[in-house]
Amino acid sequence: MIRSACLLLLLLAACGPDLAPRAAAETGGSMAATAGSTALRWSSMPGDGIEFRYVNHAVVITTGPHMVAWPTGAVVLEPPYTVAATVHKKRGRIFEGYGLVFGGDALDAPESEQSYSYFLVRGDGSFLIRRRERGAVPLLFGWTAHPAIQRDTEEEGRRNELRVEVGTDEVVFRVNGSEVQRVPTSHLRTRGLPGVRVSHDVELEVQGFTASHNAAGGDPG
Repeated sequence: MIRSACLLLLLLAACGPDLAPRAAAETGGSMAATAGSTALRWSSMPGDGIEFRYVNHAVVITTGPHMVAWPTGAVVLEPPYTVAATVHKKRGRIFEGYGLVFGGDALDAPESEQSYSYFLVRGDGSFLIRRRERGAVPLLFGWTAHPAIQRDTEEEGRRNELRVEVGTDEVVFRVNGSEVQRVPTSHLRTRGLPGVRVSHDVELEVQGFTASHNAAGGDPG
């Protein structure tokens, strides 16, 4: 049965972005996707005013409006799992945030119908943890400075490695290997699609995006 479900996901992923996320929700599969391969492509909402450039082993996202994006063919993840990427802002104002999305539902719908959790950083060296439930956006941790976060230089942003470790009881948020916060899993959306969120008028390089089920199970240390 597991073998059949995996084959179904592979076939539907080959058909395009409209079928694969829906199939994943029905089968409850897990995903391991890596932006280190230029074969990985991304979908976004909104689609207009967003540009994706695939350069070497990274994707460079240029936004007009703020947006969420996810790997085309991504599948639903359930805890325990990890989402990670290295982000590097090439252009944009210092207070525009960018980072990881997890627990995503209806990402291809208008923003008022989307649901997801997100973990962002910005150029002043601070982070944000928030949840969207369709029209409501509960704030868990407002913009909070942390020394682990690389601040912008005068010319551009600097690279930050973001990591979200989603356990059955807790979610741990790390930047450049350092824990910046942990939150009870019950306070966040955790079942759903992984991806990224980028504020408006930003050029962001995303490298090494991974989203994978933790086979060992349990919560992060």
